[in-house]
Amino acid sequence: MELKGHTDVVLPVKYSPDGKIIVTGSADKTVRIWNAETGKELHTLEGHTDTVLFIEFSPDRKNICTSGHDELARIWDIESGKNLLELKGRASIFFPDGKRVATVSWEEELTRIWNVESGKELQTIVGGLPQFLPGEKKFITIHQDKTVRIWDTETGKELQKFKGEQYFFAHDDKKIATHSGDSSWIWDVESGKELHKVDAQSWDAEPEESLRKYVEQFGDFFYGGKPMVALARWANTRSLDMQSESDLILMKFAVPTPDGKRIVAGSRENETFMFKIWDTESGKELHKLQGPFTENPFIFSPDGKKLITTCWDETFYLQIWDVESGKALKKLGGYTGEDYPRAFSPDGKKVVTARISDEGDNNVRIWDISAIMEDKQ
Repeated sequence: MELKGHTDVVLPVKYSPDGKIIVTGSADKTVRIWNAETGKELHTLEGHTDTVLFIEFSPDRKNICTSGHDELARIWDIESGKNLLELKGRASIFFPDGKRVATVSWEEELTRIWNVESGKELQTIVGGLPQFLPGEKKFITIHQDKTVRIWDTETGKELQKFKGEQYFFAHDDKKIATHSGDSSWIWDVESGKELHKVDAQSWDAEPEESLRKYVEQFGDFFYGGKPMVALARWANTRSLDMQSESDLILMKFAVPTPDGKRIVAGSRENETFMFKIWDTESGKELHKLQGPFTENPFIFSPDGKKLITTCWDETFYLQIWDVESGKALKKLGGYTGEDYPRAFSPDGKKVVTARISDEGDNNVRIWDISAIMEDKQ
């Protein structure tokens, strides 16, 4: 099924948590709401004056917040398509209570927290967009003064301040690693106490050995608390079966499966790009996925059992893989534009794709893969 209507490249694609609607944003400055089952366009939301980059659902699923290059975040009623609020900011995130939304202005490097009902600005933070910790009782921000700060979600009170320009959370959320310049630190989240410090000067000058030491020290931390952009987490980093410096470098940007049992990352061998799958407990390489891959994002099914990659062999197509066995299952597509997978439906039975290049059309494609996901032959 194809969703036709956008006149330029489609960027964000979001399924509603219940899987009933799909929301898309585009360089054509519009946001469109679609019936996920029929493909019928329900609303075209107009008002942005530049490319739409971000879409966020409110916790009650009644509203969405869209934002992009025009540095304006707009809150819309999903059912009516009505624009409820216009707020300053380029990216946004709803608070867990649904009563507040945070927006970030990249030019000013400010985050503003707003009351969703009134549009009143409640708090201004000189720092980046908040990321909520698991449990959502705290959130974290990065600041211009090279500090990372943790805040109380309910009160907005600052709880801890750490040195650093980047942060990585341990899988148990009790420790945080921060990094700035040539130094990295590990801190206790609750007390703010410094537990460990590593200076790059103390590492071996050999890049591979330095990276290995970095992985050994910090391999158990998530980047920004978000596995999809994670510094790889695995239980026994010292026994990770890395074959080359390329593996080490790419492992820094590896993506864990949703259950954390496997890690998938790109790798190069003799100029050939491939994907590798590692076991997080043993650190052993399990599979090499061979194919004419493009170096584009890949996505996991919600249960983490399947992987979809983008491939090129005279035409672009999507390849579905079984993560456990490493076997290629089925191909999707064969079209002139360079589509890549954007989102799985919450039940894992459908996948949405859209192009990323200037070639091809601007249609959004929905693939019913329920039979394929069950077929391992």
